[in-house]
Amino acid sequence: MAIAIFITVCGILPLHYSIHHRIFFLLVFLPLVGCVANSNLPNTPDRETQRNHLVELHTQLAVADMEKGNYKLAQERLDRALRIKPGYPDTHNALGFLYRKLNQPKKAEWYYRRAISLDPYYSVAYNNLGVLLCITGRQADADGYFLKAIANPGYREPEVAMSNAGDCAYSIGDLQKAETYLRRALSFNMKLPAPLLTMAQLYFSKGRGLLAREYLKHYLNVGTHSSRSLWLGIQIERLLDNQDVVSSYILLLRTHYPNSQETRLLRESGIH
Repeated sequence: MAIAIFITVCGILPLHYSIHHRIFFLLVFLPLVGCVANSNLPNTPDRETQRNHLVELHTQLAVADMEKGNYKLAQERLDRALRIKPGYPDTHNALGFLYRKLNQPKKAEWYYRRAISLDPYYSVAYNNLGVLLCITGRQADADGYFLKAIANPGYREPEVAMSNAGDCAYSIGDLQKAETYLRRALSFNMKLPAPLLTMAQLYFSKGRGLLAREYLKHYLNVGTHSSRSLWLGIQIERLLDNQDVVSSYILLLRTHYPNSQETRLLRESGIH
């Protein structure tokens, strides 16, 4: 529902994490690293400003490390950021994402909740906590956090939380709620790939192949094929009795995603 980093719910639904918020690369402050790391220096206003810039830098670098899959270095940077300033919300949000990636949901939840306690208007953390709760089977609780993110007028990307809320509702079969959220997300941004793909999935679930195909087409105008979109395309075109396209999608899925869950589902389905 962003970071936007894509994850999968039950092999079907991409939810968006956001780990970027108020963090920017502050290269101009790199020469200050050696001096501001000394916590024994007087806590003057200038010193506090330098400390804030330094913790932002460590947090942003950790985010970049996570995007490269270097979780150990990211954790070291975030631990360093906490030592400099324990109450920085973005650092706790980033730690929540880190522990989610490390498959430690309890720790991830603790850090997201800590980020929210430090900044009650931190919509990105509300969204990320909602995603975490959804993928760990607490969909009803997740919905409340998505709504809190959306309700904040200062949230710059409400469509991300709306899309995530729609994906979460879809994952438990609440198609009406899912469609409502997804349409709201698309009303903010018609080029957001995730809700377009889930709308295609939703209409396929309803047996409305032509609409499903149309949403998949819109998705491909702004996104790229994935194992999920190819498997969905196979099912849609099979519903519409378009065997040539089915065969084309099957070839692409087997060639580019031979070890994916969707390729396994294809084998088990007997579709050819």
